[in-house]
Amino acid sequence: MSNVDELKYIDLLAKCLSEGSDCEVDRNGAKVRKIFGHQMRFDISNDVIPVLTTKKVFTRGITTELVFFIKGLTNNQYLEDRGVKIWELWKNASGDLPNTYGKQWRRTEVVNPFLNYGWIEARRHLHASHNTCHIDVSSSDQVSLTTDLDCRLYELWMQVVGQDRAYVYHPSWGSFDQFKRDVCNLPYYTSWVCSATADRYVLSPEYYGCCQQGPDTSIFMPKDMVLMYRQYHAAGDHGVYAPQLVIDQLTMLIDGIVNRPNDRRHVMSAWNVGDLATCALPPCHAMFQVFVDGDYISGQLYQRSADLFLGVPFNIVQYSMLLHYIAAITGKTAKEFIWTGGDCHIYHDQIASVQQQLSRRDGTQAFPTLRYLGDRHFNPTDLKPEDFEVVGYQSLSTITAPVTA
Repeated sequence: MSNVDELKYIDLLAKCLSEGSDCEVDRNGAKVRKIFGHQMRFDISNDVIPVLTTKKVFTRGITTELVFFIKGLTNNQYLEDRGVKIWELWKNASGDLPNTYGKQWRRTEVVNPFLNYGWIEARRHLHASHNTCHIDVSSSDQVSLTTDLDCRLYELWMQVVGQDRAYVYHPSWGSFDQFKRDVCNLPYYTSWVCSATADRYVLSPEYYGCCQQGPDTSIFMPKDMVLMYRQYHAAGDHGVYAPQLVIDQLTMLIDGIVNRPNDRRHVMSAWNVGDLATCALPPCHAMFQVFVDGDYISGQLYQRSADLFLGVPFNIVQYSMLLHYIAAITGKTAKEFIWTGGDCHIYHDQIASVQQQLSRRDGTQAFPTLRYLGDRHFNPTDLKPEDFEVVGYQSLSTITAPVTA
């Protein structure tokens, strides 16, 4: 029996090939065939995930990238360390992927915090066991500083770990390489890097009421606000209601599903207009919305730019996994995933590969299921790719195609 949901994707490929118009992309000069506006609905009840079976899909890469996003990371090293190279073409010299999904999901920067008051939870518990830390000074002589930014980061690191430091620091920051990887993930890092605003920002743990510098307790913040947050937190043991510098969209989404299930604002947006000019790649999957119906949740992704052959097979699986993850965290059950594409395109150098997949139309098999093995509480710090186990996946062989930057 044919897999009806997979045939929806096969039909989309065929439609784009037969009805699409050819053009040259302004951004990179690549030639594509494109159509505009398409929707596919996938039944993901009973833990199903829509992993295509007419070609082999790199599920390990999908789960690793999803965890990368959920953790709020933007440095490619996390992916490289796990053998996932899907972002290689877009990383900068420091291995960073500026302003990509991890930042937008977990630490959206607020333009005017004084117009956006909210609850800021104190993170003092994160440094309770690290009151004293020591740097391995012998390793600091071996640091390679190849760019002006590296020199600035090294100077900042020495302020954090040096004898004249104002705070204790997390043990992992005793390594300059680890410090450099971590700080590029922190809020307002881009503002600190920018020469026009660099002098206005300092690295500080005061926003979260901490006295330890570290990857989960520090942010870059305006100098003139450090004392203000120190005074705010002095009055509250668990947190304070104060101007918010950072918005954690994923946490807000989960909280809304649990506490305001019938709200129509269960939305997570990666399309931050103020960040587009400095994005490694402007977000293709721009907005994700969750719909709650009693004990069930469904999700819809709007993808403004859809690489039908290489990108979309990843995206439909990844956001279905995200929905199952959110369901596990909130005590709900995932029901349906809806994919909506804007500019849907096939690159000309992928057409032969697309035609090969279309020839396998009669070879569809049942979709696999997802077994989530991780914490049932929202705990991104301990989340790992192995917490997402794909069960019963069978497919035809891999079909390769070039990636266009």
